[in-house]
Amino acid sequence: CKAMTEWLSEWKEPYPRLVILANGEEGALNSLTAFSATVALDLEFQIGPLFGITQTPSALLVDRNGRIASTIAVGAVQIKALV
Repeated sequence: CKAMTEWLSEWKEPYPRLVILANGEEGALNSLTAFSATVALDLEFQIGPLFGITQTPSALLVDRNGRIASTIAVGAVQIKALV
């Protein structure tokens, strides 16, 4: 997650909204607030698997109407391609 903060800090688009699922220690993920994406913090990775997410970081785009507008991107390379 930390490796993504530099190029994600350039993400300023309100829509589609970038939503990132991350896990780990809460304090270690504070750097994820440096950009305008929504970060869902799944500390013990209990929620992600319910949505078919097997790894973090993962991300997807949500449109202006709250609908999922992309497939799930897994890992920094796929998330960067998504945005």
